[in-house]
Amino acid sequence: MRAFTDSIALVEQMTRRISGSNARKGTNSAQAWFQSRTIAG
Repeated sequence: MRAFTDSIALVEQMTRRISGSNARKGTNSAQAWFQSRTIAG
């Protein structure tokens, strides 16, 4: 569960960093990355 929480924190960090240049595209990229990580398990 700890690793899962850390992953969410990392995604949020990435989203904020990317959203600085392009909020919409950054959010989509972070979501796609998170989904791929979730599927991979």
